[in-house]
Amino acid sequence: MPVEAKVFTLGVEKDKGAFVNLEELLAYIAQAENILREAFEAQSDEAWETEVHTKEFGTKTKQEALARILTHTAYHAGQIAIIHKYGQQYDAS
Repeated sequence: MPVEAKVFTLGVEKDKGAFVNLEELLAYIAQAENILREAFEAQSDEAWETEVHTKEFGTKTKQEALARILTHTAYHAGQIAIIHKYGQQYDAS
């Protein structure tokens, strides 16, 4: 099943306001959840040991690659939480 995702954050120095439609974002998240669930359910236990290669983190098993993606996402979620907690107190000027 092909998945299309448009990335607006790479190389962008300033928020361009690309993500402002909450209903659209919630629908995108729901679609992503369904696609991810289907992909997980389609994997056999043995398939998680299959190696994949990406330029970002080299050759890993699918299991290792998923763990890398999850920890990386959690790292950014932590950054966002700190911004939400302390961001209003910071004046960038």
